[in-house]
Formats: sequence, C-alpha cells, structure tokens
Amino acid sequence: MILLPAVIYINSLHNQFVFDDIPLILDNPSIRSLEKIPLRLTSGIDKIPYRPLRSITYAVDYQFSGLNPFGYHISNIILHILTSLLIYLTISALSGNSRIAFFAALLFAVHPVHTDSVAYISGRRDILSTLFYILGFYLFLESRKKKKTKLLILSLAAYLLAIASKEMAVTLPAIFFAYDFINSLPDEGSLANRLSNALKKIISSYKIFYLTFLVPAILFTCYKVLLKSPSNKEGFYGGDLYIQFLTVGKILFYYIKLLFFPINLIADYSFNSFPLSQSLLEPETIFSLMALCAIALLTLRLLFKNKLMAFSLIWFFVTLLPVCHIFPHHELLAEHYLYLPSFGFVLLIALSLELLLTSARWRYYIYISFTLVIILFSTRTFYRNYDWKNSFSIWSKTVKTAPNCVRALNNLGIEYIADGIADQVVDGL
Repeated sequence: MILLPAVIYINSLHNQFVFDDIPLILDNPSIRSLEKIPLRLTSGIDKIPYRPLRSITYAVDYQFSGLNPFGYHISNIILHILTSLLIYLTISALSGNSRIAFFAALLFAVHPVHTDSVAYISGRRDILSTLFYILGFYLFLESRKKKKTKLLILSLAAYLLAIASKEMAVTLPAIFFAYDFINSLPDEGSLANRLSNALKKIISSYKIFYLTFLVPAILFTCYKVLLKSPSNKEGFYGGDLYIQFLTVGKILFYYIKLLFFPINLIADYSFNSFPLSQSLLEPETIFSLMALCAIALLTLRLLFKNKLMAFSLIWFFVTLLPVCHIFPHHELLAEHYLYLPSFGFVLLIALSLELLLTSARWRYYIYISFTLVIILFSTRTFYRNYDWKNSFSIWSKTVKTAPNCVRALNNLGIEYIADGIADQVVDGL
C-alpha cells in the first residue's frame, strides 16, 4: 500500500500543470508567500473556489518547488498513500478483520478512476477532503469504542479540515448517523418498529453529539447554497427537472459501472460528452433506474443480514449526494467525484471476497483473481498518467474518447494555436 501506489504513479512526477492548475498555481500570487496564508483563511479569490486548506498546501509546495510541478506531484502521491493507509486502519477498526482492510485499501490505492485526483495536481481537493473525512470517521469509531470525548473533538476538527478542502465532505454527519442507525437496529420486530426503535435510541443517546456536528454542516450548506456557491450553473440540465432527475439516475449507474470497468476514462464530461436522458423509455435510462431500485432493495435487506455491507452501499450514495444535482452543479459528472465514495465500493468488494474465502475450494481462485485485478488496475493507472502529461495530451485523449466534448475540442484547438500548427490541422481535415 506504500510501494505499489508509489511505483504506479511515479511516471506522473514529470507531468506539467494542466487545466485548473493554471489559475490555481501558475497565475495565483497568493500561494507564493506563507505570509498570505491568513488571507486565504478569511477570504477567497475571484474565480477560485474557497478551499483554503488546498491553497495552503500549494503555498507549502511553492516554498520547496517554486513553479516546478514535480514537487506538487510528489505531494499528491504522498497524500494518496496516506489516504490508502488510513483506509486500511479505518476498515480494520470497522470490520475487525485485517484481510478485509488490506483488500479494500490496496484496491483503493491502485484504482484507475483515481488518476483524475492523483495525477492531476488540482485533484488534491479530493485527496485532502477524503483524507480528513476518513480520519474524522476513524476517530468517531474509536470514540464509540473507547467512550472518550476528546476523540469526538478531534473528529470535529478533522471534519472542519475536510470541508475546508472540498464541499463534498459536508455529508460526514450523515455517515455517522448511518453507522449508529444500522448498529442500533433491533434483531426482532416488524420493519417499522425496528426502524423507529433505532431512531429513538440514537436521539436519546447521541442528540448532543449530532447537534454539535449538524450545526456546522447546516451553516456551511446554507453558505454554499445561498451565499457562495461553488457552481455557476443556473437552471436544470435540459431545462427541465424531469430530464435532470432521469439523467442523475443514469449518472449514478455510470459511476458504478466505471468503478467495475475503468476502461474509458475521460477528463471532462461537460458539453455533450455525456448525453442527457430525454425519456424514461430510453433503454439506458430505464435500465439505470431499475438497477438503482434493485440496489436500494438489496441495501434494505442487508440492513438485517449483513450490516457492514449495507453500510458500504449507504456510504457510496450518501457521499455522492452533494454532486447529485439536488442543487444544479456546473459539472454534470466527474471521475474525481468518486474518490471519496469509492471507499464504500472497495469495502463492499473486500467484504464480498471475505465471504467467498470462507469456502476453501474457492480460495485459490479468489486470490488469483484479485491479484489479476490489481495488476490490470495498476497497469491502467500507470498508462493513464501519461494522458495527464500536459495540456495537449489530456485534451487530445479526451477528444479521442469523447468526440462530442465541446470543452475538450475548444481546449485542444487552443493548444494547436499555441503550438502554431492550427493551420496544418485545418488543411489536413
């Protein structure tokens, strides 16, 4: 979990600044002095989202690397490795099984979908946010076991650092609630009684705790939604709430498919690269919604059969809520949105492998299959890093994979003009 991700990301160290790295680092004078850090804590900069912790890490990188991207890439890789190690500790505490934790953490460390966060310097927002999000959850688990208030205070501090890195971290109190709720469910009684009894138990036992976390969560959400939205999107996608709802269903299923089969990875899904749903009767749309309904029913059943599996599914969907267009967001979907939710995915896969390993006849095949997946995923990650080498490589690859992506076509055109070969390209068409 240290050596393997370091090896598969080593070829990203010489990648250049691309896309959002330009305004965030190259054209951002506020990171060029540690003396300006207090300013970043209290105010934002035009066209740059208020994510002060990320900006502070860039300022630290600048002290060592200046405007050489090498040092920034090293920081991203180190933070990714730390996140993977923390996932191991957290799942070990959650499941009481080091093998489950190893499977999950290793799969997380090499998963190709994470290149959008690790090989791309601006993706540090997702790594930092996830690192402190999982740290907050780990401290929460330890506080439940050891009954120590100090751990809850540290958990709250980690939560604040997580949302200071990215807004998606606002859901951590909901994850706490999901964990407490699942573990408070009685073993007997009707479904309604079991659910209501679990809710009553949480309210009676932990109401002060949840108030402590909900207040900053609500205040932060109101601030981001009403005053300082990180999005410039106005109105629904397709101009209609119905179309947006159907499209979100298709997006969620696409995310699941991408986690299982990270083959065609795309840097940008905006402007026609991901077609909106137009009707419930579209095969892809109705299949996606039916699959999501099946997952919801499975989760409900697992609440009383395998609570940890149910929790892993809940984690995945709860952590995706901020980018599910409850409030329309300018990015329809993005692979880096999966960095935090993939914790639930790798936990579910690891739990499933552990169940299969209880049968001796399948152990050899399971270990061989898992090893093969790790090799394939590591190879895909290694070669995906080359796509992020520079602006020309990432946009040409995006156009090749998603020919209808208008932003990629535009940005690739800009690169051709910058290189002075735009006329040659036009003549060759």
